[in-house]
Amino acid sequence: MIVRCSPALAAGFTLMELLVVVALLSALALAGFSVVAEDQGQVRYNDTRARMERLRLAILGPIGPAWDGDWRLFGHVADNGRLPASVAELLSSPAGHAVQAAVDPIFDPRPDALCAQDGSESPLSWTAAQRLLKGHRGDYLGGAAVNGEYRDGFANRGATDDASNFGWVLVAAGGGLTLSSLGGDGVTGGSAVYDSDQILIIGTHDWQVDLNGWQVTVVNRTGADRSVADPPLRASLLWFRNGASGGGWHRVTTQSYSGCLDGTGDGLVGGVPCTDRVQLAFDATCDPGIATTPDSKVPMGRHLVVLLSDADGLAHTSDDTVLAAGGVPIAIQVALFPGADRPAVTLELR
Repeated sequence: MIVRCSPALAAGFTLMELLVVVALLSALALAGFSVVAEDQGQVRYNDTRARMERLRLAILGPIGPAWDGDWRLFGHVADNGRLPASVAELLSSPAGHAVQAAVDPIFDPRPDALCAQDGSESPLSWTAAQRLLKGHRGDYLGGAAVNGEYRDGFANRGATDDASNFGWVLVAAGGGLTLSSLGGDGVTGGSAVYDSDQILIIGTHDWQVDLNGWQVTVVNRTGADRSVADPPLRASLLWFRNGASGGGWHRVTTQSYSGCLDGTGDGLVGGVPCTDRVQLAFDATCDPGIATTPDSKVPMGRHLVVLLSDADGLAHTSDDTVLAAGGVPIAIQVALFPGADRPAVTLELR
């Protein structure tokens, strides 16, 4: 049997039918491209957020308890005592900066007007437990850079500071830091979801701890009474700051105590009732002799608290001396975290 096509079928598609088919295919292709573009924008947006979080972690370390209620001290601030000046500083140690090592703290009886220490009393025989691990650690981003660069998810480039910030916008002001990605359009602002800027703000409360009101307890374990005629006692906190001239040390000091301390356990000194312990309090300045500034804020991290004898009763003068027991300075490491309770510290006269 022979099957023959009708004339209508043999003629094929009409021009109108072809146009409809082409229009439908174009619409489907456009929709596909839109979905792909949307997916790419979301991927780049999410990647930028993840990269920004990694930058925050590199600067401040983890937020929240790590184990047994303790937090880990990690990051640029804890190691160097300050915020980074650029993104590149999180990849390698800048010129002149001290590299990370266990270092002996420096105690200067007479710090400068900013409470920075440029000299050394002594030598002081610090123990291993009193040395501090300080200095630039190297790559705080854990190998996340590509060809020595760490850009946002949109691969933005900076107009003037690309070599130092890799397209991120870093602004330091008011003791804090703002780090921004300019989004998909690469310019400030933007109203579209993926074009709008993404911003990380680090305020002073995120990386500093105020010592104002914090107290250090001193206990007399010598077995001998300490009378009011003995030199006044103070405590100082020594903290490290890294810079272009290497590592330096700063000192924040408490008010003094010039009363008695019972060391024999009878509650008396010279027949007068007296306790065996006293609290030395930090105030709103790094030097109790300074009326206003500089203040008592110190960077998060591990620092050293030392016990002092202050013969003239004036802080940060040449007679300030670190007290020792058996040739070892009376000092203890402390860990300070922003937004957390300051630790209880006890120094013992022995």
